[in-house]
Amino acid sequence: MKSANWLNKMDVFYFDMGNTLLDFHKGFTDEEKDLIGLERLRVHINELYDVEVTIVELITDFLDNWSKDFYIRSTFLIEIDALKYLNGLLEKKGLKLGVEEGRVALRIFYSEYINQVVVNPNAFKLLKVLKKRDKRIGVISNCYLFEEFYKEAFEKVGLDQYIDAYTFSYTIGKRKPEKAMFEKALEVLKADPKKSVMIGDSLKADIGGAQASGMKGIWYNQYRKENETMVTSDLEIRDFSELIEN
Repeated sequence: MKSANWLNKMDVFYFDMGNTLLDFHKGFTDEEKDLIGLERLRVHINELYDVEVTIVELITDFLDNWSKDFYIRSTFLIEIDALKYLNGLLEKKGLKLGVEEGRVALRIFYSEYINQVVVNPNAFKLLKVLKKRDKRIGVISNCYLFEEFYKEAFEKVGLDQYIDAYTFSYTIGKRKPEKAMFEKALEVLKADPKKSVMIGDSLKADIGGAQASGMKGIWYNQYRKENETMVTSDLEIRDFSELIEN
């Protein structure tokens, strides 16, 4: 590993997902992806349940209501139940989806994000090198939908083969930088925090949360942002290749 001697002593490397290993915002805009997903969801509900919903209803009574409450996630560091918001619309039509039915429906809504996900530069190369060095690799990520959707994204792009364990906020119910997220990730891999490092793009959520849990933190600052927080990373990189010996 490059420059920081302590990196060689790390046994477990944890990564953030979005804007770190993966990028869900390439290709179409998020608004375009949402509209594609909503149209697919509209057809799904109509054909499977014989219930008519319009795109306008899906936007105003599902997507907008859900989005308006996203402040809860960032303010209280907890996840909110996406299915509750979809059922808030469907119950007006006499339909309520169970958890498994809801998983299917929300997977359809999220489908275009999965279709267009891309891997950030040199992520493959770094993970491959880490595996060759017998390092364990985990993902610790905030997410707003069921974790299997994101695992599917990793499988789609071929990164899943390198990941030993995933810790997602939607399953845990807490969001980074809450210690519960990092403690769960450490528990799953039976990792020593002193020999574990977190790599992510958010100083507060990834680096601050990891350091509060006894881990090291590497700031993946791909776009050369200024540090406007009180958090100081143990190392800053702009490309994953910086963590690989030349």
